[in-house]
Amino acid sequence: MIDLDFGYWAHLLWVGLAAIAASLILRALYAAFAPPRLSDIGRAREQPTRSNGIPSRMSSVVTFLTQFASFLILTRLFPSLGIKSFTSGLAVGLLIWLGLVAITVVVNYGFRGARPRLTFIDAGDWLSVFVAQGTIIGALGR
Repeated sequence: MIDLDFGYWAHLLWVGLAAIAASLILRALYAAFAPPRLSDIGRAREQPTRSNGIPSRMSSVVTFLTQFASFLILTRLFPSLGIKSFTSGLAVGLLIWLGLVAITVVVNYGFRGARPRLTFIDAGDWLSVFVAQGTIIGALGR
């Protein structure tokens, strides 16, 4: 286990590295599922942001910033819950995803009338983010 009590900047560095890891996972998922996703939301395959289906740089920056913010929030939440291991971080990450994110995505996409496939892709994106963030924070044992 890594002890982060040696300084604010070291903690911020670990948070940044974990946010980058979550962004890379999300980027890989979008690269794999972008064509079906675009057709599910009514955009033609010929109209993606970039020709290879990977999101633009601006959307990647926004994604990184939102994941960085969620990681900062989780790093403040986990110590108050007593999370100090890989498995407990994984469990709480899954619970947060299931209890907050998945429910919100299902309700929002249900009201929009989106195809279930799009709901599964977006919920899966966030599942990978919260699993990665939860396990990293838990493993660091803040």
